[in-house]
Amino acid sequence: MDFSGLQERLVAAIRERVRRGELTERRLAHRTGLSQPHIHNVLKGLRVLSTSSADHLLDELRIDVRDLCDGGSADYCRIPALAGHLGPGHCYPALRLCGTLPFLASHVARLHAPAVVRAAADADMEPLFGAGDFILLDHEERKRCMAEPDSFFAVNVDGEGLIRHVRRSGGSLFIGTQGGSGRAAVWDCISLADRHILDIVKAKVVWIGHHMEPLTLENGPTEEAGEISQDHR
Repeated sequence: MDFSGLQERLVAAIRERVRRGELTERRLAHRTGLSQPHIHNVLKGLRVLSTSSADHLLDELRIDVRDLCDGGSADYCRIPALAGHLGPGHCYPALRLCGTLPFLASHVARLHAPAVVRAAADADMEPLFGAGDFILLDHEERKRCMAEPDSFFAVNVDGEGLIRHVRRSGGSLFIGTQGGSGRAAVWDCISLADRHILDIVKAKVVWIGHHMEPLTLENGPTEEAGEISQDHR
């Protein structure tokens, strides 16, 4: 497989996502900073991507070069996994990667800086998840600020990383449990008078994997996750 072959597979993967409605040329242009006419011409085979543009697309769309070599990039992409756990007694996970996990591209195409982290045991959130389950996170700031009470969020409360319900009322933020193991749900109030909601609500929970035990992380520990950390406050 030479470089031109990899480029052809990258363009084919993007073209397939556009065909399935997961991306539009306009949205791709907005996300990458490339012009929409240029993207249109690339997808039509009239123009060729520069090396820097190809690297940008790979990074933005979370496509691994190994996926292109395997020919599977149109269906799957690899999502970075954060070191550490979310749960009582654990510090909020450091922005350091410990590998990647494969997800259907159609499931993560609309997420902003997605990442995966493992859950720790949390009796107040049973049976929603258990120790070792995978949690898929979306770090988009708009979703974190909305704090929808029916959703779950990864929160940083005094340095402890938890999965909780979140709702906002006036100048206060309420962090709620699921009320698992026969316990009643409890809502703790945090004043936002001297802090921003993004300092507490770090990501929205998109998916919790109860049935991924056979999957293992690929790649070893890496350096700080630069792109993910840009969206954290």
